[in-house]
Amino acid sequence: MAKIPYGILGPFIGKVGPVIGYMRGETWCVRSMPAHYRDARTAAQLINRGKLARLMQFLCSMKPVIRSSFDVRNSENPCRTEFNMAFAENFHSALRNTARGTEILYHKVQVADGLLPTLSGVNAYLSGGDIHISWYAAPYPIAMASAKATPYPTDRLCVCAHNVTTGESVWDLEAAVRGDGRARFVIPEGWRDG
Repeated sequence: MAKIPYGILGPFIGKVGPVIGYMRGETWCVRSMPAHYRDARTAAQLINRGKLARLMQFLCSMKPVIRSSFDVRNSENPCRTEFNMAFAENFHSALRNTARGTEILYHKVQVADGLLPTLSGVNAYLSGGDIHISWYAAPYPIAMASAKATPYPTDRLCVCAHNVTTGESVWDLEAAVRGDGRARFVIPEGWRDG
């Protein structure tokens, strides 16, 4: 049963026959019900489900980072959320099937999306329970032909760390600014032993 909260000419919420009305973010959306569903459980389906579950578990551990670092205004689909965008970006590029199951390629994971160019010359090392990160801090602002926006030395940088053993993620949304050329990230106490 559907509800019409804004009158007969407004959007509806719920199911009317084979049509579903819903709101995603601030956008009203309409979709059709699936015609039929069969759970054949073929080998390809099981592999795909494993990939979906693995990526979902990983991305759910860092939802606040994804919500603040993906911009739905840049999406072609107005019904997409930040989490949908992150999932789509990583599903095809950051997963690999192995004999042991689905493996996440952490060096290819994208937890942010925007118009600014990525950092260059990034290095990271672990020392005394801290992650030390450095990068090339160019004399900004400079116009870059490949960039869609101009980077400035005051651009904020987010650092995110994921513990593969526990499945937990920690982050700092304001770890440094682009012009610093370095950042220090403190690892939680429970992570230092593993």
